[in-house]
Amino acid sequence: MPPAPLPPNEEARLSALRSYHALETASEEAFDNIAALAAKLTGCPTALVTLVDEHRQLFKGRVGLGVSETPRDRAFCAHAILEPDRPLVVADATRDDRFKDNALVTGDLGLRFYAGVPLVNPDGHSLGTLCVIDYRPRALDPGTLDILTSLAKTAMSALELHKATVTIQRAAKDTAERFAQVIAALPVAVIICTEDGTLRLVNGAAERLFGYGPGALLGRTVDVLVPEGSRSGHAALRAGFLRQASTRAMGAGRELYCLRRDGSAFAVEIGLTTTTIGDERLVLAGIADVTARHEAEQAKELHRQELERSNRELESFAYAASHDLKAPLRAITNLADWIAEDMTNGSASDAAENLALLQGRASRMAMLLDGMLDYAKAGHAVSTVEDVDTMELMRAVEAMVAPAPGFVIACEGALPVIRTSRTPLQVVLTNLVGNAIKHHDRSEGRVVVSAVSGAGVTTFRVADDGPGIPAGFHERIFAIFQTLASRDDVESSGIGLAIVKRRVTAFGGRIWVESAPPARGTTFVFTWKESAP
Repeated sequence: MPPAPLPPNEEARLSALRSYHALETASEEAFDNIAALAAKLTGCPTALVTLVDEHRQLFKGRVGLGVSETPRDRAFCAHAILEPDRPLVVADATRDDRFKDNALVTGDLGLRFYAGVPLVNPDGHSLGTLCVIDYRPRALDPGTLDILTSLAKTAMSALELHKATVTIQRAAKDTAERFAQVIAALPVAVIICTEDGTLRLVNGAAERLFGYGPGALLGRTVDVLVPEGSRSGHAALRAGFLRQASTRAMGAGRELYCLRRDGSAFAVEIGLTTTTIGDERLVLAGIADVTARHEAEQAKELHRQELERSNRELESFAYAASHDLKAPLRAITNLADWIAEDMTNGSASDAAENLALLQGRASRMAMLLDGMLDYAKAGHAVSTVEDVDTMELMRAVEAMVAPAPGFVIACEGALPVIRTSRTPLQVVLTNLVGNAIKHHDRSEGRVVVSAVSGAGVTTFRVADDGPGIPAGFHERIFAIFQTLASRDDVESSGIGLAIVKRRVTAFGGRIWVESAPPARGTTFVFTWKESAP
C-alpha cells in the first residue's frame, strides 16, 4: 500500500506541531479521557488522539490499544490530515483501495472501520486526529459524527492547554515581565494566583472567558471565579494541592464549574501547576470551557432515551395493530364465504344481509387504518404558532362535534388566549368533547370545559356527567385500540385517546382521568405548554 501523500504545507505543519511540545511524551491522562469518551459515545472498542510527525503517528491519548505509536506510512490518520475541513470515514477498510493491503488491516490487528476528525490548530494546520476504530465494518450516524467532531475540538483545546502549560513552565526561568508577556499572548485562559488565592495575573483570554475588563480581577481572590456553593471548601482544596503540588488536572473524576461576572456558571477543565518567580511560589491554572462537550454528551443521552421510547412505542403499536386488524379481516373472510353459500342456495335476502355486514366490517377496517395514520402523524405534526383564543376555539370545536339535541357544551369562566399551534389543540379538545357525548349513557347530558394558565402552562379540564370510568381503566384507555364498550355497540377505532395523549405529550404536557364510579361524571385533565413568543 503506498503511503499517504504529504500535505502541501508539510514543513509549516511540522513546525506548528513541534511548537506544542507534545511529542516528547506518550499518552497523558487528559487525552486518554477524551479518547475514552469518544469510544463510549460511538460504541467503538478503540479510540485514539494521534499526532502525525515526520515518520510516525504518536498516540497522545488512547483506549483499547496497547502500543504508543505506529509508522506514518501505515497510518490512516496520515490520510485524514490531508483534508482539515472534514472527517475521514472508512466503513470497511478491506473494500477501500487505499487501505485493503495495509498491515493494520491484513495483520493481527484486523482493523476494519475507521473514523478520524483532524485536530486543526488556529492557524489551520492538521496536527493529528481524534479517531475511533472498530474491527468489523460499520458506520456512524451524522449526529454521532457531529459529536466526534466536537470532541476533536476539545482535544485541540487540550493541546492548546498543554502547549500553554509547557510554554509557561519553560518561560518560568525568564524575568517576571517576560513571563507576563507570554501568558498574555496565550490563546487559552490562564490565571496565576498566590498561595492565599490572590490573583496576580489574568490573561486576556481569561478576562474574556469570565466577562471582566482588563485588569479588573487583579488583586481579588480567586474565589470570585468559584460558584458560591463551592467556595466554602475551596481554600482547603487549594491548601491540599500546595502540600502535594504537581502538574495535573484539577478535580479528577468531578465536574468542575466556574462563575462568570454575570453570575452564570459554566463547565470547565482546569490544569494546575506551580511556579516560582523570584522567591514567591505561585499557582498557575489553565482553564478550558467544556460546555459544548457537556451539551454533546447530554444530546447523545437524550437521543438514546428517545430511541428507546420510540422502540417501545413501535413494538406496542405493531402488536395492537396486528391484533385489531385481524379481527375485521377474519369477519370479512367468513362473510364472503357465507355470501357465496347464499348465492349457491338462491337465498337473496340472506346474501343481502351478509353483504351489509361485510360492508360494515370493511368500513370499520378503513376507520382503523385512518386512525392508525392519524396516530402516526400525531407525534410529528408541525403547524404555525399563533395567539389562540381558546374561547373562540371552543366554538369551533362545538361546531365540529355538532352535539345531538339534549346535549350541551359549555365553558366555565373565561378561557385564556395562549400562544401555541391551533390545530393540535383543537384536535385534542374535539376528541375529548366528542368522546364525552359519544360514550354518554343517556339521551341528554352536559360537557363543561375550563382552563387556567400560569408560568407558560395551561391546564384544561373537560368534564361530563356520563357514567364514569372505573379506576382500573384510567391508564388503559390511552393505549391504542382500547375501548370500554364493544365496537358493535359504539362505532369507534379505539385510537382517539391514544392520539390525544400523543398530541399532549408532543407539546410538553400530560393527561390523566378523574372519575370514581358509581358517582357519575368523568373529567379529563391535561396540561399544554405554550410556545415561546
